[in-house]
Amino acid sequence: LWSVEPEVLQADSLQTMKVDAGVGTLQALSMHMQMESGNRELMCQVITPEIPGDESKRLKALLKSGVLNPGHVEQYRDIAKQACNAFQVLWSHVAWVDEYWVHTPGGFLREGDASTADAGIERLRSLAAFVVADDQALVIEDTLRDPRFVENPYVTEFGIRFFAGVPLHYKKSPPLGALCILDSVPRVMSDDDLELLKGMAEYLMKSLEDHDGVPPAPKMTSERIEEALNNVEQDKHDQEHEPPSAHTP
Repeated sequence: LWSVEPEVLQADSLQTMKVDAGVGTLQALSMHMQMESGNRELMCQVITPEIPGDESKRLKALLKSGVLNPGHVEQYRDIAKQACNAFQVLWSHVAWVDEYWVHTPGGFLREGDASTADAGIERLRSLAAFVVADDQALVIEDTLRDPRFVENPYVTEFGIRFFAGVPLHYKKSPPLGALCILDSVPRVMSDDDLELLKGMAEYLMKSLEDHDGVPPAPKMTSERIEEALNNVEQDKHDQEHEPPSAHTP
């Protein structure tokens, strides 16, 4: 089927109509024909994200920026929470594309990712790597209808049906990563939605740039406040009970 609405592209709808595939755009039609051609080399080119021409410069900028500092985890977790709430999606993360690994510190895709700086995925499987490769926003309203990603192990492992990501630039650098939102069901991303996601990405990067990539001071939780007060009391007690220093006659 050609030029059909997103809801018609659902697998059960296509099965009911007894058709093998449906596409909504010329780009989707072209990609589907490429996948169906049986040309394995071409299929690999479609599935694997390209390496940017300025990759060496980009990687140097990534390391120099300080965005990979573990101290940023809480900041990345906060922006991911805001994105999940704003777009009503299951998952969101800040993704930094390194040479072979995509770091997603503070993300919510895997259980436990939100509290660790080591979270991430292989670059060749990452959808964020496509955002960096093209240096532009990427919206996949239904991964099962996009031949580039239907066999992606990252997509199939977590049941990702929707993805949107916008590039992250640090002080006019090449794209270092992407702010991403993901869901387990197909979704439609409006122009206003995309502008909102871009605005959140710009807010994050301005915050990082204003502090030259140095992580903000940890928030004073009740436990940390109590610990700080105890330290003050202990120091005061030590000073009051410090023996007088001996004076040389």
